[in-house]
Amino acid sequence: MKKFFIGFFKGLAYLALYYGIMNLVQGIWAGVKSIPVVVKYATMDADLMDPVVLEQYMQDIMQVATEIAIPSTVVANLVAVVVICLIFVGRKQKLTEAFCLRKFRTDAVLPIALMGLGFNVLTGTILGSLPEEILNSYEQASSALTTDVGVLTIIATVIMAPLTEELFLRGLVYTRMKKGMPVIAAMLISSVLFGILHMHWLWALYAAVLGMLLAWTFERTKSLWACILLHFSYNLCAMLQMLIPETAPDWVGIMILVVAVLFTAVGLVMFVRIPKAEEPVEKVAPEVTNTL
Repeated sequence: MKKFFIGFFKGLAYLALYYGIMNLVQGIWAGVKSIPVVVKYATMDADLMDPVVLEQYMQDIMQVATEIAIPSTVVANLVAVVVICLIFVGRKQKLTEAFCLRKFRTDAVLPIALMGLGFNVLTGTILGSLPEEILNSYEQASSALTTDVGVLTIIATVIMAPLTEELFLRGLVYTRMKKGMPVIAAMLISSVLFGILHMHWLWALYAAVLGMLLAWTFERTKSLWACILLHFSYNLCAMLQMLIPETAPDWVGIMILVVAVLFTAVGLVMFVRIPKAEEPVEKVAPEVTNTL
């Protein structure tokens, strides 16, 4: 039981570090960018106790938050990666070993990519079948990511998110947890935490399921690069689907769903037929003896 809690709290510590850095950077950025709004209302001698003024003030603050959502996320992720890398460098640990950035079989690349692409479409189809009132809440929460599909949004969603989230959630949190508990327990706990990080309960649900798929992929390949590839293809598919016009006929959506089912099925069959990678042997420091 002691090993369980040691593994759990080690993983939780890395998650807290990641989440803390993200919130700190984004909070500072939001505070700085909100100063002009605060100054504006202060110089106007506006009465924030007036409901109308207060509502307009909150709308202006929310507008600032929406504008900085993507750039602040990119910068916060970069800062988090730099900080954790510096920690491991300071400990004189190889980053490839600390994050489990090992090579994996080249014949696993295609099935992993197919699973990511297909699973994203299946997730979107399930979301699309939910009641309208639930979807409205979800769309409002994700509006910051869908209103402007620019270069920075693509970088944040397709590149930064898969890289940073996998480095921390699978490379550090999951691997540290499974050292002190059964693999399935580590998969479940790390996946639930991964879901919670996505805030909105719908995001949390499908992120937790995706987390299980990512952890399973890691166990099959013993490589974080495989998880990054899966996460990358999942998010890339989401971006590509945004290019489909809303006026597209129904048969387009049906064809996409059929292709997604095929991709997922073929990817899974191909992937499970690839031999599971062996658990790497941990290097043990040589025992030091005193000699005269």
